[in-house]
Amino acid sequence: MARKTRYLIGAMVILLSTGVAVGIVITLARAERRARLVKLTGGRSAEVLAALKGHAEFTTETKYERLARRFLPESLQGLIPEALSASCGQNSNSLTLYLRIAGASPGARFSIEAEDQNGFRYLRENHVCESATKSDRVYGLALTAYPRRQAKFLVHLLNLDTGAELGSFPVTNAPGHFPEWQPSRLPITVTNGPVKLTLQSLDIVRKNTYATISARWHLEAIDPAWENAVVAASSTFSDSTGNEAECLSPGEKAWKFRAVVKREHDTDFSPEEQIQFANLVPPSPGSYVPIGETKQCAGVSLRVLALAGAGTFGTTNETARTMIPQVDPGFGPHPALGDKGQPSENYQDHVVGTYTSGEVATWTSTTPFLLVEVRDLRANGAVRFDIRDENGRDLETTVSYSSNEEPGERLYKLAFDPREAKSVTLHGFVNRALEFEFLVDPKEVRMVKE
Repeated sequence: MARKTRYLIGAMVILLSTGVAVGIVITLARAERRARLVKLTGGRSAEVLAALKGHAEFTTETKYERLARRFLPESLQGLIPEALSASCGQNSNSLTLYLRIAGASPGARFSIEAEDQNGFRYLRENHVCESATKSDRVYGLALTAYPRRQAKFLVHLLNLDTGAELGSFPVTNAPGHFPEWQPSRLPITVTNGPVKLTLQSLDIVRKNTYATISARWHLEAIDPAWENAVVAASSTFSDSTGNEAECLSPGEKAWKFRAVVKREHDTDFSPEEQIQFANLVPPSPGSYVPIGETKQCAGVSLRVLALAGAGTFGTTNETARTMIPQVDPGFGPHPALGDKGQPSENYQDHVVGTYTSGEVATWTSTTPFLLVEVRDLRANGAVRFDIRDENGRDLETTVSYSSNEEPGERLYKLAFDPREAKSVTLHGFVNRALEFEFLVDPKEVRMVKE
């Protein structure tokens, strides 16, 4: 009898200890949640769950719940809330805020703005993802530009559709050690090989929550081949902390602005920068001619894979080739390629699909087209293409390309109107753009409101 009593008392102690442990876990978890609650307009509230950098995975599971899962018996595991996980980072340099917003319905749309210690608001960002369980829903909102030097800054939550501000809350940040860029005074002149480029002035045109950059340039060609070159300016600024946007904090000493200069006229290219594939005879609709000819030009490799007539040209596992006579819009099964599967990706007239027979890629056109593989392109490099008939007349050509996983590799599709051409010649021009960087003083950038 005494032994039974001891067993009973022991069991009661274990149950009581377990109940106390569960109570402590629940109390601590609730206290932690109350500390993260912020008030929103309309009597609603939001719970700031975490601020994570890059692609770090978020979970709603607290350290106390993790501890409880580890030690509580299976019969009591149901008392612990179901954990929710998400990874909503925009890129490796972004900061993602995870919020639980009371009363928010599935698919609700939010945006956020970061504010620095001087009251400057960075541009509004709308990168939102949503993750849910049966009883919980969490929104991830990513910041790609924010005051990275500050240990704490303010974030404003807004309704994406109306722009109405719903509330604001502080965010804790681990500030990094960043360099201080030193700007030059406008106008700024930079020389790169055959070109002197002067940045004369900069404007930021702000309209509501958006901004565009307007720049004035003066280009001086040291080499006559670059006299007709054009300037393609960046659409964003960057700062030394890693931010990049159309408008950044004027609290930074300098913003970096980039531009490239490139040539667009065939006559501006030297013979060493040009290449030709001649006497190509357009096939009839629904057929193709394998070519496989490779040539080198200015350090770039160009290989003409095939010349196809109107229709859909396909490859299986990048080797076996076939042609579908009719023009296939790129959706649905491809029975002519020996499978009834569905494409996993759609790029309008270019489809890559995974099938039981392997990876199938197709290219579709209502006119003849060339497939050209380009390798060893450098940064900001490109290849311009012209297609001419046997009399030297330019044929209307539509150029599209897809980038391969290997850097510097592209696969071009060149669809052209053959008219009455008996044969065509493909002309390629290796266009290496010149890069320019300018460190400007934000105080010299004019702000224009529309």
